[in-house]
Formats: sequence, C-alpha cells, structure tokens
Amino acid sequence: MPALLRAAVVASAVTLLGACAHPRALSPLAPARAAADSSARAAIASERTLDAAQLPERSVGVAPLSVAPADSSLAPLGYGLADLLLTDLSRSAQLQVVDRIRVNALLQELRLAGTGRVDSSTAPRVGKLIGARRIVNGALASTSDGSIAVDTRVADAAQGTLEPGAITETSRLGGILDAEKDIAFKLFTQLGVTLTPAEHAAVEQRPTRYLAAFLAYSNGVRAESLGDIALAHAYYARAVLIDPSFALARQRMDETAGGNAGSGVRLGSIGPATLSGIVDALNPSPAGTLGTIRDPGDFNERATFESGQLGTIIIQIFTP
Repeated sequence: MPALLRAAVVASAVTLLGACAHPRALSPLAPARAAADSSARAAIASERTLDAAQLPERSVGVAPLSVAPADSSLAPLGYGLADLLLTDLSRSAQLQVVDRIRVNALLQELRLAGTGRVDSSTAPRVGKLIGARRIVNGALASTSDGSIAVDTRVADAAQGTLEPGAITETSRLGGILDAEKDIAFKLFTQLGVTLTPAEHAAVEQRPTRYLAAFLAYSNGVRAESLGDIALAHAYYARAVLIDPSFALARQRMDETAGGNAGSGVRLGSIGPATLSGIVDALNPSPAGTLGTIRDPGDFNERATFESGQLGTIIIQIFTP
C-alpha cells in the first residue's frame, strides 16, 4: 500500500478540500430543467382544468420523504431513498414513471422542495400537477433505539385518496439500502405490477456497497432538488470518489457538471468511519482512480491529483 494510504489508515480524518469539475457552458440537463420549470408553471396556472382521471392508470411519481423537524439530520436520506425508489420503479416496463426533474420543478414552484412535505393531504394534488395518477410519498423518523423507520404511502390523484395500507420498514442506518429494496418490491405489489425475472434482478442490485457513498449521493439529490447544482455536483463527486463503481452517482456527477463554475467546491470532512471506503477506492494506486499525482505530499501534508473526471482533487491527511 502506498505511503500516502498507510497514513490514511491511521489518520483521524480525510478532508476533501476541492473537487472541481472542468467548467462547461451549461449542464447537460439545462434544457430539460427549463422545460420542466415551464411545464410546472403551466400546470399550476391551469390546475382547475386538469382531470387526473384522464392520466394513465399506471403513471407514478415519487416525492421526497419528509422528516420531522427534530430529525432534520435525516433530511438528505429522505431525498436519497426517494430517488432510489424512483430508479427502481422505473425498472418495470409496466409503469410510466415521472422523472425527478419534473417532480423537482413542481415542488419548487409549490415551495415544497425544501421540506419534502408531500403528505396525505397534498399528494393527490402534486400527482395531478406532475401528470402521475399515483404518487409515492412518506416520511422518515428515528426510533427510541436509534433505528430509522421509513413509512411510505401511495396516493391516487384521481380519487384524492390514499391506497389502503402503509408500507413501513424499520432499519439501522447500515441496513437502509436493504430496507429500500424491501419497500420497492412491496410498492410493485401495491401498484399491481408483476416483475419479469430480468426486472426483478435489476431491482435487486444495490447501487453501492458503501453507506458513505450513498449518504453523499443523498446530499447531492437534496441539493439538486433545491436548485443548488454546484453543491449537488460536489456531493455526487464525493460519492464517486468513495465508490468509483457507483454508476448512478457518476451519471449525476456528469449531468450536473455545468452547474459548477469551476471555482473550487469545498466538500468538507469525511470522518474515520468512511476511511476504509476511501482507501478501497484508491487502491491499488491513487493515480488509477484519481489521475496523475501532481504533488504526492508527505505525512501530515496533502496530496494533489489531476483527474479528467473530477478535475483537481486535494486530499489532506492529518493525525490527532
């Protein structure tokens, strides 16, 4: 193992001081976002004339899962889990899934993006406005033993009602990705969808094996939902740094690249719990993942890498 990584194993933290994408004129998704914003405004303006009963029976959207104010630290998870549920539901050819860009645009117009509070009273309206006959919504909450309870419901925009029976999973943070899969399969059942063997196998696949990568990704989804594309890009880049095989994070990182003005995004600190993930991501050679080592640094100093994917990355390693 390179000396730099041996230092990382005993270090108390790794600080990512910068992960700057090479600037582009516009994000690849800029036209889609502009169209979604226009569509959201038009839907709200003509809301009285919209008939949810005319929406396709198996059209579905997914809203961010809300959290109570006392559990505000869980807020990013509400966005990340909803995003994975949307991705899993889209595996079925039987469903017409409303993409996240349209959902984000509508929630921003309704001033709901920051809270994710699409509940039993607002879900049918949101579904009608985004063009989804059914919409998945729900909430996260911490339990007395430190677990996380995930509660999801399906609302029918045409009927203005909730489907009978909530889907609830309780999990420790380390098992949250498994809980998401359990919820996804139960949602398919509630929506009346029978998956093909290939679709079932696709849904079973976990997007990443690193919790730290998923938490970074969740923060990116939340930032993107709030319209902060530069911050979203930085978080997606962090997720890719921790787990280079995290294909969904890499896709989002590329899609949001134009939102970063190239001025250097500070990614903050990654604590000791995620060091193993970073070390695995960098082995057997930092250059293999991050690019050419411009300045290898020394113990208690920092190393600088040049990556075609992520731009300039500076990792500072320090001991207590």
